[in-house]
Amino acid sequence: MARAFFLETLRNPSLEIRCAALRGLGWCGASREVGLLAGATGDDDLAIREAAVLAMRDLATPGAMRALGEYFARADDRTALVVAQALATHPVGQTALQDATHAADLVLRRAAAYGLGAVGEPWATELLERLIREDPEWLVRSAAETALSYTGQDEGGRQVVLAPPKVDEIEWLVI
Repeated sequence: MARAFFLETLRNPSLEIRCAALRGLGWCGASREVGLLAGATGDDDLAIREAAVLAMRDLATPGAMRALGEYFARADDRTALVVAQALATHPVGQTALQDATHAADLVLRRAAAYGLGAVGEPWATELLERLIREDPEWLVRSAAETALSYTGQDEGGRQVVLAPPKVDEIEWLVI
């Protein structure tokens, strides 16, 4: 019964209600919703696209993660980070993040680095370290370094905020 309610609610003119309906479809957990949610990632409204991504993350089926991986390859820079964070929550999505680190698109590699920071597995840490050393683009290296630094937590479980770098001590920047 909830599915029918959410489908009907998608026709509501209110953006917030349509976003909530998409999330509800994800929470219902039916794999048949993947097509509808994947279609919503093509919406003109950023909030709808993000709600569809989060709904597929909540659905958490291999099919939903594959659809997210396909969308990740063509996502705009405003949704790529949300997609990367969603992909980090599932093994199929984590494979898509690994693959994206080899993409030609700078935005995709940058978002993949941020997503890998949320994985929390040793292989992801090793991949981030490799990106820091080897990626030709500064934005990707910086994203990987930031993602790696966010994996550090203090004993109270709070995030450790690192001090900003001293510009006059950065070797590649000193003239």
